[in-house]
Amino acid sequence: MKRSPFPWLRVAGLSLAALVLSGVFGIACVYVYLAPSLPTAEAMRKVELQVPLRVYTRTGGLIAQIGEQRRIPVTFDEIPEVMRQAVLAADRFFQHHGIDWGGVLRALFVNVASAGRSQGASTITMQAARNMFLSLDKTWRRKLSEMFVTYRMERDFTKEEILATYLNVIFFGQRSYGVAAAAETFFGKSLSELTLAEAATLAGIVQAPARLNPMTSPSLAATRRAYVLRRMVELGYIDQAAADAAAREPIVSRGYAPLVDVEAPYIAELARQELVSRYGEAAVNHGYRVFTTVDGRLQAAANRALRIGLIEYDRRHGYRGPLGKAELPAGLDPAKLDALLARYEAVGLLQPAIVTALRDTRAEFHLKGQGKATSDWQGLSWARPLRGGKLGANPRTAADVLKPG
Repeated sequence: MKRSPFPWLRVAGLSLAALVLSGVFGIACVYVYLAPSLPTAEAMRKVELQVPLRVYTRTGGLIAQIGEQRRIPVTFDEIPEVMRQAVLAADRFFQHHGIDWGGVLRALFVNVASAGRSQGASTITMQAARNMFLSLDKTWRRKLSEMFVTYRMERDFTKEEILATYLNVIFFGQRSYGVAAAAETFFGKSLSELTLAEAATLAGIVQAPARLNPMTSPSLAATRRAYVLRRMVELGYIDQAAADAAAREPIVSRGYAPLVDVEAPYIAELARQELVSRYGEAAVNHGYRVFTTVDGRLQAAANRALRIGLIEYDRRHGYRGPLGKAELPAGLDPAKLDALLARYEAVGLLQPAIVTALRDTRAEFHLKGQGKATSDWQGLSWARPLRGGKLGANPRTAADVLKPG
């Protein structure tokens, strides 16, 4: 027989084949060992999310949400396209089968080069599997289980079902789980009302909720938002002009309470106490819906009557001065004026505003999120200054009461 001129190639090939077969055999053994502890497809479909208790009026108006986690489950069709695109911009979700091997190799190279664990390679499916069905332990057993559950999800669920699961379970910070609750928490909006800039901001948070929180780290959140917008342009979801306009929007975010239709928190507390007395403390996280006998129209009228009475009482006892003062931005840019008012909340019928100009017996304002507004003398003449518990003289001009800023 003629001897091969490159015997080392044969040895290397046999060694590589043996290594691959050993790896496959090892993975098969691990799967057989872990399989009994992994959720089946049927079990995964039946798993229940932690959903807060919701209290409603007799006609279905929301009074309150009560629970450890803020979550509003939504279907795939209820998630706006701009929100889906923003999330998908950072993950080749439809181009892989749950595990992005290119991302794994890239992360491994970066981590070895930096001598640390500086980059991860979790896909949307892997994060959904981890948050929905597994613990967050950083152990090899959990990581291997995550890979196997990811494989099962990709095999037994559609991509749309996986994406909807991910967007319902992922943590955004501020006790908010799922994109619908995050929209309420950070922007005080329902999911369908999000702008491109807001959707990109939310999509950026999930990488590191503590570090990229737009309330506490607006500059870092803006940087991550810019990355999401750039990827959306590269993927053809949006054009450059739309991305530039969204990137220019200031990051204005604070903690918003859950959106409700009727304000009656004491009714909600009575409902919570009744539910807990029947089913125990855990009931507030089981998604119960409680319908009360409250008429939303009458409740709103009662709230309004009380608040008007309180405002009239307060006016009779003098004006205590502004909540704050600020330098007006050049050109009275509405976005910058809104940013100055970001930390001031509406209270009942009263809306935050900043004085922009005075005209003898008339004042001009910028109302937060609404734009220009004016007040005539009837809205100012009541404001006798209150100093040391004593009422001052009646004002004669708007300048006796207010100043720009």
